[in-house]
Amino acid sequence: MFKVVRVLLLGGMVGKLLGVLRELIFAWLFGTGAVASAFRLAQSAFLIPLHGFVSESINGAFTPKYSAQRETEPHRAAALFSGLYTVLLLISIIVAIGLFVGADLWVAALAPGFDAERRQVATAMLQVLALALPAYVVSGLFASVDLAMGRGGLSASRASIQSLGLILGTLAAMWLGKPNMIAVGFVTSFAVLFIIGRRVILDEGLTLRLVWFLSPEIKSALIEIFKAFRILIWIPIAFQINGIIERRVASLVSEDAMVAVDYARFITETLIILVAMPFGLAGLSTMASMNVEAFRKAKILAFRALLYVGIPLSALLYVNANLIVAIIFERGAFGSHSVDVTAQILSGMAIGIWGQLLGYA
Repeated sequence: MFKVVRVLLLGGMVGKLLGVLRELIFAWLFGTGAVASAFRLAQSAFLIPLHGFVSESINGAFTPKYSAQRETEPHRAAALFSGLYTVLLLISIIVAIGLFVGADLWVAALAPGFDAERRQVATAMLQVLALALPAYVVSGLFASVDLAMGRGGLSASRASIQSLGLILGTLAAMWLGKPNMIAVGFVTSFAVLFIIGRRVILDEGLTLRLVWFLSPEIKSALIEIFKAFRILIWIPIAFQINGIIERRVASLVSEDAMVAVDYARFITETLIILVAMPFGLAGLSTMASMNVEAFRKAKILAFRALLYVGIPLSALLYVNANLIVAIIFERGAFGSHSVDVTAQILSGMAIGIWGQLLGYA
């Protein structure tokens, strides 16, 4: 267990560092302009239909059942994988076709305030991104199997490979003058993850052949997943609705606001990881073995410490939003206008940082 935890922690750190580099390069080359806004919208349009639903079906429903069955009932575990793999792959292909064909309508629905140029670029990017949807969906399933095997390398490398693909795509887009190369970088990263994941599945002795006939064993396995999924599904539904509203409103407020929201969120999420993650991980490793009274005391101490840090941090971000955004992003295409738009959004987000820290822990 602790070997897997170390792998995941190291992979998370490397992935976060590459994510920081990715955001800095993207801001430097494209700022909050048309290309940046178009890609952020295309990425959201790509993720909204399936992202939350897939993560809940895999992490909340498949992973614990597969891990429990692979040692004691390997045939049921294999049936569980084959059934879910078939369902996810077919659904992702259907949704990918829908995204490709209806890209212009989906972009218009998510960003009614975009001008013709941004809408056209976003539509073209979404059509490229749609090609990655099957690999994006099933690579999460492959990573879950890898975790059950006690390795964790695929899960740990997922964010890093995605960031590397986006970094290379962003640089290629600038050098070649072709914005679609950003989306090509994203697609390439998940093609690589699919190839790596395929080897994991074959090493486990599973098959990637689609199941066209649902045997009683597969039906039973899928029903078990559905029972957990129908409870977990409401959280991703709420998040997806929030994402749609956020994108629509941002595009109507300002054409630059959509990408500025993501830049501001990048700052707040980085702070949450740096400040709250140590408390969360320490709690996972030590508080589970405490009695009720000791747990309550540790919880109060942790929350108090986070409040002592979080409230001044919220005030600091609110008052110095412009300065912080300028220090992090102001270079290249990210000029004073981009700083002003992003800082306004960051100052609003800053008010709730202390609550996000507590919630994460």
